[in-house]
Amino acid sequence: MKLGDPEWFDAGAAGRPKILILAGYYPPAKRAGGPTRSVYEMTRNLPQYAFYVYCRDREFGTREELPGVTRNCWQPRDQTWVFYASFWRRIAPEVLRIIRNMRPDTIYVCSFFTREPTIQLLCLRRMGLIGRTAVILAPRGEFSEGALSLKSKRKRIYLGFAKLLGFSRGLIWHACSLEEVKSIRRVMGAKTEVILASNYPPKPSADGVKCHVPKQEGCARLIFLSRISPKKNLLGALEILSRVQAPVYLDIYGPIEDPAYWTRCRQLLRELPGHVTVCYRGPADPGAVGGILSQYDGLLLPTLGENYGYVIVESWAAATPVLISDRTPWTDLEVARAGWSIPLGDPWLFAQRIDQLAEMTETEHAEWRSGSLSYLRRLEDGALPDAYARLFSAADSRLTSRGRR
Repeated sequence: MKLGDPEWFDAGAAGRPKILILAGYYPPAKRAGGPTRSVYEMTRNLPQYAFYVYCRDREFGTREELPGVTRNCWQPRDQTWVFYASFWRRIAPEVLRIIRNMRPDTIYVCSFFTREPTIQLLCLRRMGLIGRTAVILAPRGEFSEGALSLKSKRKRIYLGFAKLLGFSRGLIWHACSLEEVKSIRRVMGAKTEVILASNYPPKPSADGVKCHVPKQEGCARLIFLSRISPKKNLLGALEILSRVQAPVYLDIYGPIEDPAYWTRCRQLLRELPGHVTVCYRGPADPGAVGGILSQYDGLLLPTLGENYGYVIVESWAAATPVLISDRTPWTDLEVARAGWSIPLGDPWLFAQRIDQLAEMTETEHAEWRSGSLSYLRRLEDGALPDAYARLFSAADSRLTSRGRR
């Protein structure tokens, strides 16, 4: 019995439902952001399913090969089997071969707009080559107004063709928040089948408040931790800093996804007032994110749109309050002393909140650190396994109603 043979898949699943995840990236990839971490946490927290992940063998945005992986074969990673595919193996015939050998109960696709694997899979499905296997599609925030406003013409054209050719017909959609449920139905139609199952949050540090770097009164130490791209809105963050009155130190962590956008940010950096200090620190190792965040007074992320915003939740896990836009699911932060959700179009209010943060004493800031951890604990929902059971059982019911292969 060889790796990848039908008998091997059946033996490894040991009676559990087989879920094939088609993703762009998977750990040890470090630069692909929250969607990669969200999928990773899902596979870690649901051992009742047999997950198989098919992804790229390269780091996000580079030709850099992932360290410590064997390419083009199935290998174990934590509780999951992963196939890190090289360029010439990331093709439709290879995807079809894996599907036919595995005979998955469900195919789970990350992203709607990517050529591989999404468009490949939807083409195979439209041609009837994957049988009656149910497909769950997780757009991961791609249908928010802010995300759709970027490269909007190209996305509108693709959405039109996808609807015309029936690519989206019969799909089950995975939403991570009520806002994403609404955005999916706004784009794909009011009758679209959408199942809500939030992401699994990271675990908080047992002594998150105690290990946090103390607050210095009269200044604010901020961090921007995300991909350098228009959606994450680093340019907006710098424009906000041009309006603050208090001394501010901002460290930027994240891969440069869009070099032209980074050039615009660097130009604005040179125009900031003297009491604002900014430093680019490069990409952050996912395993070190908690320790990095605990060194700052606040996370600054005026994003154009998030269905969840994993780094926001990671910030609370590190007992660090956040200053975020109102384009995320998190809206009741100030009352909870977990940060501020501020209208994206009001940079002056952002600046006022940063000045307010700068004025805080260590004692006052400790209350907000405690509030951040308390807010995170509210997200530790014991009903999450049931939510994912509804998601995957919806796929199984779809398959049963059509007749199994």
